[in-house]
Amino acid sequence: MYIMKLLRSCKGYIIFSIDGNFPERIINMISSRNILIWNIEKKDGTIHIYTIAKNYKEISKLAKKIGLKTRVIERIGIYFFIKRYKKRMGILVGLIMFISILLFMQNFVWTINIFGNQNISSEYIYEKSQQLGLKKGAFIPYLDFKQIQKDLMVKLENISWLSINNRGTNIDIEIREGVEKPYIEDENPSPKNIIALKDGKILEMNIFKGDKVLNIGDYVLEGDLIVSGMYKDKYENEFIVSSSGNVIAETLYEKEFNIKLYNKEKVYIKDKSRYILDFFGIKIPLYISTKINENYDIEKSVKNLKIFGKNLPIIIYKNKYNIFDMQDIILTEEQADIALEKYLENYEKFDLNQIEILERNIDKSIIDNQVFYKINYICKENIAKEKDIEY
Repeated sequence: MYIMKLLRSCKGYIIFSIDGNFPERIINMISSRNILIWNIEKKDGTIHIYTIAKNYKEISKLAKKIGLKTRVIERIGIYFFIKRYKKRMGILVGLIMFISILLFMQNFVWTINIFGNQNISSEYIYEKSQQLGLKKGAFIPYLDFKQIQKDLMVKLENISWLSINNRGTNIDIEIREGVEKPYIEDENPSPKNIIALKDGKILEMNIFKGDKVLNIGDYVLEGDLIVSGMYKDKYENEFIVSSSGNVIAETLYEKEFNIKLYNKEKVYIKDKSRYILDFFGIKIPLYISTKINENYDIEKSVKNLKIFGKNLPIIIYKNKYNIFDMQDIILTEEQADIALEKYLENYEKFDLNQIEILERNIDKSIIDNQVFYKINYICKENIAKEKDIEY
């Protein structure tokens, strides 16, 4: 039955209706001439009949002779599809070629997706998989995924688990990184002194272990001993410990910023875009290679082509060159102040974020068309630094 349907579809068949008085007469005439018809039905006062495409013209002539009229309801099958696009066979041939190439490309790796990595970069993992033959464009029937999985596990350090899953043209590499051992504080730490991390004046001391060498109000230089891990008690008993504690001191910082009142600024005038086609890892420039002799900033973007929501092994790289000229600009003193205050704000936000600022003094000057800010800070911070005792 299915074979018969397939054959009829290849030849093409027509569903038609017969209108007029006593349309049943045509059925007898068709049968007497051994013309193939089937699925005869009566709908809304008319008869619907199925027949092979080549028979319809003869049936239509017979109906006309006895005063009946035929009307095509639907044309079905490959025959009519080819006939419809006969004058545009290039489209049909192109479609067939595209489907054939698409089916052939199912034998190659299109995309490699990497999951589960946190500390190891996806680029590094892909580089190692390439060395084992697993890469975009690789011929899938030649790949031994089990062996590649074992070898990749060896090449990647600190991996506790790895799996390679073949999803047709897409390959998933899923890994689980090893868990680093947590730091466990030594129950018997080595003997340590506390020295000064910076120059300053001691404001507060909170010492848990060790013998204070200096006191609140003393001035220290970077590297000076503040708390010793070697000391004697009143009974002349010697102790060697790992000193610990906080030493809060008043410290000084100095920073300078400057900005020119007469400067140059980028003014963008046009842009140029260049594309590169990546097909299975082979990069093909889609432009004539000429050097851009103008000043430019570059923006890069990547687009993976898809069909039916599935990534193709075709990537389009776009380099957009924003061409600019350098033009002279003149700042007022007020504009320079605004810019310098922004520099100052960022410096305190990112460089002094762990330090308490007690006082800030700004010395402003203008020299050779430049505005200078010289800032002196008085700060408060912990200057305690542990250092192993050498003996």
